[in-house]
Amino acid sequence: MRKATIVLVLLFCLSSLNTFQASNVNHQFSEDAFKCSQQNVSEGTSIDCEITDLNFTNVNQIRYRFVADEFDQEIKSVPGKNLISTGYVHTCAILDNASTMCWGSDGDGRLGNGGEDNTISKPTDYVINPEGETFKSIHAGHENTCGITDSGKLYCWGNNNNGKNGIGTTNTEKLPSTPVTFEQDTIIKKVSIGKYHACAIDSDNAVWCWGRAWNGNLGSGDDATDQYAPVKVELPGVNDFATEIAAGERFTCALLGNGAISCWGYDGNYQLGDSLETTADQNTPQSYVSLPSGRIAVDVDAGEHHACAVLDNGSIVCWGHNNYGMLGFGPYSSIANSLPQYINTTQNVSFTQVSTGYDHTCALLENGTGMCWGRNTHGQLGNDSTTNTDYPVYINQSQTGPLIAISTSYFHTCAINASGGAFCWGSANSGVLGNSVNHHKSWAYELAPTPVTWSGMAWSGTIGPVADKEWNTGNWLKGYMQNDGTNTYNISIDIPLGSIYGNYSVEIYMLMKDGQRNSATFQNVFKVLEKDSDGDSVVDSEDAFPNEVSQWSDTDNDGYGDNPNGTNPDAYPDDPERWELIDAGIGSEAESRLSNQTIYIGVGLMLVLTFFLFRFGSKKSDKKEYSSSVDVFGMDGVAQGADLTEVSEQVDAVVNQLENLKDTISELETKNVPLEDEYRSKDKF
Repeated sequence: MRKATIVLVLLFCLSSLNTFQASNVNHQFSEDAFKCSQQNVSEGTSIDCEITDLNFTNVNQIRYRFVADEFDQEIKSVPGKNLISTGYVHTCAILDNASTMCWGSDGDGRLGNGGEDNTISKPTDYVINPEGETFKSIHAGHENTCGITDSGKLYCWGNNNNGKNGIGTTNTEKLPSTPVTFEQDTIIKKVSIGKYHACAIDSDNAVWCWGRAWNGNLGSGDDATDQYAPVKVELPGVNDFATEIAAGERFTCALLGNGAISCWGYDGNYQLGDSLETTADQNTPQSYVSLPSGRIAVDVDAGEHHACAVLDNGSIVCWGHNNYGMLGFGPYSSIANSLPQYINTTQNVSFTQVSTGYDHTCALLENGTGMCWGRNTHGQLGNDSTTNTDYPVYINQSQTGPLIAISTSYFHTCAINASGGAFCWGSANSGVLGNSVNHHKSWAYELAPTPVTWSGMAWSGTIGPVADKEWNTGNWLKGYMQNDGTNTYNISIDIPLGSIYGNYSVEIYMLMKDGQRNSATFQNVFKVLEKDSDGDSVVDSEDAFPNEVSQWSDTDNDGYGDNPNGTNPDAYPDDPERWELIDAGIGSEAESRLSNQTIYIGVGLMLVLTFFLFRFGSKKSDKKEYSSSVDVFGMDGVAQGADLTEVSEQVDAVVNQLENLKDTISELETKNVPLEDEYRSKDKF
């Protein structure tokens, strides 16, 4: 399958799908809402589409993105993860246009705006991006912040004690100005920040760690020497590779390509999750988490002293410290749990992502519902209570609707909803909730999700942030259009050669004037076909004559088409040595063709010769002596008194030639090769 330029069209051609899913509301559209010039489109051609009647009056801009239905991504990230991130006393999130904003405490410049360590109680300033870069994921740590750019570079800023910013020194930088220093020009896909260290996964799925060496958390084999730049981690299996990374306080876990999990570092609270009876530290990855039999993991996160994983059946298991019930299977106690156990849910629910904080855990279900458990002294569970719980409870989502991303920290939690709004709850210390409230007292908090005070633009959706410039690159797979007041959008698409063939789905994002977002996805809206240059319904890769509409196959590969009614037909489609009406065995095409007229004359001459030989050869019985050939035939050239034996041999040769000629004519007639009607009627043999 190849990528197709038609995608946009897909979206609008879907007259057969007249239900539009936007957030949690169904909007009905008529069959004329999406109009396209055609249903199937070949690469290298164009298509025109029109979108009308979106049923929204306050749309500021629409964005669209087309996706080939059967195009597999190398690694599928958890939807919405790392679009919003909570640190100890600050929070960061990414907007739809790939701008990044942080709020809360700016100690050591962790907000990335170049400020003077001030506290910001609501989003006002943007993170100053590196020149020419935008961030696609953001990660707020204990005292610093890290972000991965669209080009795969990793930047960290803020407090740099122990070298946790990975720039080769312990110098503090208040802006994302120096990329993390790897051994080579490494592209980074994932990163996770622990308390004093960080780890990342590169494009080869290798793991790197740096910062404070604390009980083996860096996995380098050296648990005493801080690393100011990344060091490579060797996973326990020869063929192991990482797809997700999770850094806790003094330990680290990696989700592997086969669905297993390996953890290393401090094991004093059984946070390594293996079946070993010892709690000794592991300064390199040596074991695997003992997941339930027959199950594999699809997501993992590490808290202060515990970890949790989402399994392939949508369930969640947790292990490690459980003093506040953050493992979710109750009852909580000071005794840690050495092996993963399923959280206690009273209903059959399916989770998609999990986030582990200091002493509490939160997770999202497939339908966007959120649940939390563990410590709730500051309202961080979001259930209108401050009571700790050792089993999952539902977040009060009366203001939020479905959630697509969630992040937990020490005493607060934040999330992004399906419409692009950001919400936070729990402790309001240092303005981390982003709602203009700046309390420095630990007992000031919100017990349920409250909106972050910002409406300039929606926060990033599940597809991740995309800068405005990236929506207008000329790539047919995505684009954007402003509302001109008519609520009608006309789109003309050129589908390039080399596009993915097959069905496409299209996603539409409507950025509203109030900073919210509505979205819709349409399945199988368009089909992109391979190029067919001559329009004979046979694609070029399967057409022996891609520029000749009357021919498309050539069985014997001699350059002449199999269609007898097309241009340059092949009279012998299974014989690469012959292609014309009759092959005389002579080299060139001109020499090999005998016309019907030539055949007729040749046969006639042989008949006349045969007549004279039979008639005059029988005169020998009259015992007349002939003095010359003139007496026999009236011409020179035949010996006097022709020997009947010689004549008989000549006659036999002529007869044989005639028989061969007759067979040839019969063969041609069997193959429906046209002969002149006059000649075909003279079958005298």
